[in-house]
Amino acid sequence: MVTRESPEAVEEVFWQDFFKNNHNEAISNVMNGTMFNPNFELFYRNHIRKLLISQGCSRYLAKNNYNITRLEYIHQIFPDVKFLLIIRNPVNQIASLIKQTKLFMELEKNYPLLTDWHRLTGHSEFGHNQLCINTGDNEIIQKIRGLWKNEKTYVKGWAYYWSSLYDYVMNLLDTNKEIEEAALIVRYEDLCDSPAKTIDNILSHTELPLNNFEKIKKYYIRHLHKPTYYSPNFTNQELQDISEVTKTTASRFGY
Repeated sequence: MVTRESPEAVEEVFWQDFFKNNHNEAISNVMNGTMFNPNFELFYRNHIRKLLISQGCSRYLAKNNYNITRLEYIHQIFPDVKFLLIIRNPVNQIASLIKQTKLFMELEKNYPLLTDWHRLTGHSEFGHNQLCINTGDNEIIQKIRGLWKNEKTYVKGWAYYWSSLYDYVMNLLDTNKEIEEAALIVRYEDLCDSPAKTIDNILSHTELPLNNFEKIKKYYIRHLHKPTYYSPNFTNQELQDISEVTKTTASRFGY
């Protein structure tokens, strides 16, 4: 069972070992269906087999945001893979990303070893060595970096980053029927507002037996809710920037 205590991105050490430019934001990080690395594919399959055997399980779950630009390659390796693509309305998601960035920066300032640890584990989404995921548009990465340098446009930079990632996702689903069928978009708001229905959709998509998850499902129906411990603290200008930059992308997801 995956909980808030579960480690994340632990398999990223393998990806960055086999693909040396994997986190280079100056070039495209997209791995499409033509990607071919037999050494990695053999290792990755055996690694998953090892975990399944050791745990006596038949399914493997990877929570890794970097896989967003590897969907086609992963589908090539595992044709029966199921993807859950999580999204949240841009205002709250950007607020959360900024909050996480500040937390990581503070933690690394107080515990410098964390900087090395994040580098070794391939966790460069936040912190002092933060790197963007390049979806194939070098110009937008340069634009985001430029906006992040200025406090007045920092939030606007995050808005462009949000749009670049989710536009890439929707464009891929629009053009690749196999990925569209393998993927389920899960909106955070639906999970909080209609947990029973959303959980059933997730179980159905991932071909997991609904009856086996009744107890867990009932627990989350009672406990899932939108966070109350913080709220976005954006200026009117920042809210306007987020709206203008993300409007088209957000509408593609029903926002």
